[in-house]
Formats: sequence, structure tokens, C-alpha cells
Amino acid sequence: MSLCVQLLESVAETLQSWADKLEDTLKKNADVPQPLTFKNKHITKYTCCTENPAETVAWLVKYLELPEIEVPDDGLKSVGTRWIRLPSKQELHFVSPWGNSSEIWRQHNDEVSRLDKECTVWTPWMINHPAYTVKDVTPLVKRLVEDKQPFFGPVMREDGVYQIYIRVPHSFYMEVDSAKYDPEVGGKPVTTWATETARSFI
Repeated sequence: MSLCVQLLESVAETLQSWADKLEDTLKKNADVPQPLTFKNKHITKYTCCTENPAETVAWLVKYLELPEIEVPDDGLKSVGTRWIRLPSKQELHFVSPWGNSSEIWRQHNDEVSRLDKECTVWTPWMINHPAYTVKDVTPLVKRLVEDKQPFFGPVMREDGVYQIYIRVPHSFYMEVDSAKYDPEVGGKPVTTWATETARSFI
């Protein structure tokens, strides 16, 4: 009888430990919409390959002021996976390549950097990107210019939307749009798609 009691107590302790961990994770992510809470057919996240998730996320936090959020899985954490949240509540997940794929990814990344001339020339690889909107893109452009961070744009679309395209370190391209941009404050002149599409990227 005592053995059964001990076994039940052990199971109860294990379950309580799991419950405590779950509660802790839920508290950390209390303001983060989890994928299963979204309605069907909504895009909830965008997962990206990056050689160094920590550096990628640190850059996004510094320049785009996007908050990092908790990764609720120890296995993903063990390989360096990091998450951030967009203003629209969707998430960006950054995962590093494994094994031999690391060198292949590095070669690909270097080749893309060579072709886009440090994100100053439009290339086909820029076409694939997530995007979000801000009220005024001027402060972001100003920070990027002052810190000599490469980006493409601002491009003014004919409907009055200003667009910039950023090569996130070690990873992918991201677009930031706004209806407002002041080139005198931002420190970079505006171009147009009519101008850019007339150029050859090589």
C-alpha cells in the first residue's frame, strides 16, 4: 500500500512540475497570440534561416524595435532558436542551419550579399520578404543611415507609400512601409519603382 502511495505522490509531483512550467511559459507569453488561438487561414508566423539567431534578433530589437519573445520549447532553445513579435502580433522565428548545411547557407548568404551590393541594388532575392507598416519611416531610415546599415530605398510607390527593404543580418529581407517620410531628416533621397525597374541588378 505504501508503495502505491509513493508512486502516486511521485506522479503528482511530476504533474505539478509540468503544470508549473506551463504556467510560467503562459505568463511570459501572456500578451503573445499563440498560433492555435488565431482563426483559421490567418498567417501566424514566418520562419527564417539565419546563421546566428541571437545576432539577428539583437539587430531587429535595436533597429526595428521589435520585441523578443519566449521560445516555449527547450529543444528549439538548445539549437539557438529565437523569436520576435511584429506589431501586427504575428511572429518571426529564426532557426540556424544544422550540420553540413551551415557552410552551404554561408556560401549562399555571401553570394546574395555580393549580388545586392550590400542591399543597395534590387535583386530577385528581395522579392521574397515579410512586411509591416509604421506611421513614419523617417526615424528608422535616420538610424540606419547614421549607423551605416545597408538598406534599399526609400522607394515611393505611386499611391504615396514609402517602402524600404532591409537585409536582416545573417538572414532575409524585410520590408517596412509608411505613408510618411521626410528625406531631409532621414538623410536619404527617395527613388521610384519606375527608376529602379529600369536598372539591371548585375
